Amino acid sequence: MGIARDVQFAGPVFDQEKWAAYRDAHVFVLPSRNENFGNTAAEAVASGTPVIVTEQCGIAPLLANEAGLVVKHDVENLAETLSYVLMDDKLRRQLQAGCAKVALHLGLAEPVGKREELYSDYISGGAEHVETKELE
Repeated sequence: MGIARDVQFAGPVFDQEKWAAYRDAHVFVLPSRNENFGNTAAEAVASGTPVIVTEQCGIAPLLANEAGLVVKHDVENLAETLSYVLMDDKLRRQLQAGCAKVALHLGLAEPVGKREELYSDYISGGAEHVETKELE
């Protein structure tokens, strides 16, 4: 790809070193072919680092044009988008600002709260009754 002199391939990093790497990065890229969610992209966003993810990442709809960009899974599109984000300081600052907003929705508090609300409604009889059938 011809990027070795400009890109650092750090290998595995853990704990504080991992969080420092996220914070120090200009952009985080997750070019996945199949990703249920994309925890690493969520960690980058929580660190304030804009992300580029492929459409196959489950987190893509949460990030799109707010904390990152979503691209098709092909080398040309990915390379073009990466260059665009790295060269456009205004866009990168805009995406960094969006990271704080998106990060609010990435924690456990919101989904746990919704689940608790659902259970409370069900217990109090406020939730719709769902009919079940015995398996044959």
